[in-house]
Amino acid sequence: MKSPEELKKEQEKIKRRAELNALPAITYDEYVKMILKWLMLPDTSILKFLNAILVVNQIKNLKPVWAYLKGPSGCGKSEILASFIELDCIYVLSNLTPHTLISGMLKTGVSLLPKIEGKTVLWLDQTNLNSMNKDDKQAIQGQFRDMYDGHMVVEFGNGQRVEWGPGKKVGMIAATTEIIDRDISANNTLGERYIHYKMPLPNRLEVARLCFKNTGLQKTMEIDLKNAAWQLHKGLTIPEELPEIPEE
Repeated sequence: MKSPEELKKEQEKIKRRAELNALPAITYDEYVKMILKWLMLPDTSILKFLNAILVVNQIKNLKPVWAYLKGPSGCGKSEILASFIELDCIYVLSNLTPHTLISGMLKTGVSLLPKIEGKTVLWLDQTNLNSMNKDDKQAIQGQFRDMYDGHMVVEFGNGQRVEWGPGKKVGMIAATTEIIDRDISANNTLGERYIHYKMPLPNRLEVARLCFKNTGLQKTMEIDLKNAAWQLHKGLTIPEELPEIPEE
């Protein structure tokens, strides 16, 4: 039986989904304008880059796209990624252990991988991987390699053999700082699987002015950014296969 707090959260979620469904679809130019109302982005190509990843990761029979979104604090990467969390094609990853993605426990529904097939995982702070001990870190990096390839087989000490795939697909976008460039083990294990996108640092003075202008409007900003992402993707059609790209 669900607690009153859980029921309240469910009702709020249903209400929020109704609000989103009532919003009209918007064009990409309108989307960019809505984002720039709140964020200082020296280069708006990051918006096209990230939204393209979300679309490509929903096209069947294509390899998933994984990306590191690198940048210092204040560059806007966390706010942009957070705007996607209400999309159906998104799964937000927070805590991670070697048993998160796939588990040998007999209880069904424990492993995460079956729940995120066909989605793009948002890892809002990848730097916490660096605080793990060496064995856990290597185990997770190995699992990521298999997850990208769409097939994972794990033998557990309790005699359980768990297999996921083959032929599965999960995308990923991880927010991190440039410390990832110094993580030799991560680059050797997963480097060729990730696209590295370095976000430029906006003018600090202009950022301060924008923050001052938006003081007390944090909640409104978060809702507006989420609405913008939802409205953009509402008007998108996911193709059956990747369309041909003109040479020009």
